[in-house]
Amino acid sequence: LYIELCKRLSVKAENTIMITDSPHDLTIAKAAGAKTILVLTGIISPEMNLDFIKDRADMVINSIADLDIEKISGTKKKVQA
Repeated sequence: LYIELCKRLSVKAENTIMITDSPHDLTIAKAAGAKTILVLTGIISPEMNLDFIKDRADMVINSIADLDIEKISGTKKKVQA
């Protein structure tokens, strides 16, 4: 499913990032080669002990508000003077 979506968008799965709170989405994206970020809101709350799911993610964040684009992309924003 994820690979088919990537094909339709003309992108390689390994060049994408799946940001999700769904264990199912995380598993599918990871199997396709995507980087994955697990958000501990919605389906998965921080109180749940889901280490087996958390270990599958490249990054785990408590909230989408904690998403750090620079950290994910490995680039720094250029400050314009």
